[in-house]
Amino acid sequence: MVSSNKTTVGACMQGFSEARTLHLLGGFVAKRHPARIELAKRSVYIFDNVSVCELCRLADGSLAARGRLPSGGGCDSSWRRASSRAPAVVSTDCGLETSTLVLRVFVAGASGVIGVRLVPKLVEAGHEVAGMTRSPAKVGLLRGLGAQPVVCDAFDAHALREAVRAFRPEAVVNELTDLRDQQSATNDANARVRREGTRNLLAAAKAARASRFVAQSIAWQLPGDAGAAVSELERLVLAADGVVLRYGRLYGPGTYYEDDKPEPPRVHVDEAARRTVPALDAASGIIDVKDD
Repeated sequence: MVSSNKTTVGACMQGFSEARTLHLLGGFVAKRHPARIELAKRSVYIFDNVSVCELCRLADGSLAARGRLPSGGGCDSSWRRASSRAPAVVSTDCGLETSTLVLRVFVAGASGVIGVRLVPKLVEAGHEVAGMTRSPAKVGLLRGLGAQPVVCDAFDAHALREAVRAFRPEAVVNELTDLRDQQSATNDANARVRREGTRNLLAAAKAARASRFVAQSIAWQLPGDAGAAVSELERLVLAADGVVLRYGRLYGPGTYYEDDKPEPPRVHVDEAARRTVPALDAASGIIDVKDD
């Protein structure tokens, strides 16, 4: 049963972005009463005996643990984190049990062909996002997508570590690439990104105590050193208990195959970005991201 009182989102959500606030509270209530959500009015019906503060702590246990959310809460509820990879779980006296996973996510390569699609999807899902690019000219683009822009070179290990630590992410996503305008069988610069860039980003994530790491890879074999670089990236990520996303050949706007589909394995770039979001909560391993 839903309380007759309507609580306006207010001080206890201070410091959360509007999108995140509405996602957290609205998503929770939608589990039981989707028709009663009034997100446009920035108000939400609250379950009997469940205060907004309780939902805040549910929504981001790591923030509560650091004392960044207010104490209090008016229900006989329990919340826990089952493991470093599990979302918070709440059981309330109104009989509802649900889970929420909302994170601070650092996206390296945020201005790339997948990154520019991934960032708004993460923001829409309620995550707080930092988007890294090496180009100052891309700052406005990333800000417009809803991310906190970070200008940094992945090969500058010290600067990268400081940038990631400053954002304090719970998850780091590696979408780093160095691709030429025209497709080529070999690309030494991209091989370097896969090796050195990945090592530096993993070290930065460890220094920031991020508990999740997701990295792009590919679902087909490359010859010679390019293939060896892919294998090294995957080995490094899996050794750090991360998730490897093996994307098929990308097609769609902004890719090498804007008008025609490449040979399999392949995946539309929009679909690749969409399927990256749930990987934030995946167990360590390899996930194929390609058309059926």
